[in-house]
Amino acid sequence: MWNDIAELSEKKLDLSYLKQIERKKKLIHDAYDQDSIDRYIEHSDVKHISSSLKIEGTQISDDDTRDIYEQIMPKGIEFKTFLECHNLCTAAKMMKSQALSGIPLTYDGLMSLHLAIASNLLSQQNSGRIRSRMVQIGRGNYEVAAINQIDKLLHRLFDRCMKIEHPVVRAAFFSYNLVSIHPFVDFNGRTSRLCESYILVEAGYLPVDLKESEIRTYMELIRDGQEKGDRVNYEYIQFFSDLVCRKLDEVLDLLEIDYEERTERQIQNLSVF
Repeated sequence: MWNDIAELSEKKLDLSYLKQIERKKKLIHDAYDQDSIDRYIEHSDVKHISSSLKIEGTQISDDDTRDIYEQIMPKGIEFKTFLECHNLCTAAKMMKSQALSGIPLTYDGLMSLHLAIASNLLSQQNSGRIRSRMVQIGRGNYEVAAINQIDKLLHRLFDRCMKIEHPVVRAAFFSYNLVSIHPFVDFNGRTSRLCESYILVEAGYLPVDLKESEIRTYMELIRDGQEKGDRVNYEYIQFFSDLVCRKLDEVLDLLEIDYEERTERQIQNLSVF
């Protein structure tokens, strides 16, 4: 399955849908200058951080997340919640800076992101380092990677991802497999989701977020895929692609750009020739 990931992704997924996502991204980049896109990435970062923490059971509002992102201490918030959010904000800013500079996500970059996320929440030997003990996740029906296999599996994951051409598929595949390997003692979920954002932003897309009503579906897709032993979870890739498409639609709505109208106009213009 690992060896055929690029070919399987292309055959199984609806390529026309991926091309539609690409066209929507292009419309946004054609309409916005880079400074405006950077500001919207920052806005999307805040929503992503708030959503990512909610998935882990940490309840924090977008407003409080925005304050912490801007280095303001909100009132009435527990210190642990503040620290979790502050760390994820720090890691997200690191992600944004590197991704926009065209620096691809690497093994060392992954460790640096986890170190930022886990700072002062995990011990030094567990922050930004592969776990040295077994852990159990979910309902206990899935066994994470053995300690002596983690490093090899991570390097193989990076290698396989290089063969996946479309960044949306690559981001979903990387994140799903990273959390399945479960290389860290803790904070695997939020690290994997930030890696999704890294790959998206580097390719000109925006970080995505989940609505509270979607969190259960997200968790079940990952858990069910893990329990089946899937390395290529097409249901999750489709789910993630829908999130990316929705984020682009939100920006197009702000720009008052009708994608369907633009597409129809392009077809008509082509038919003239």
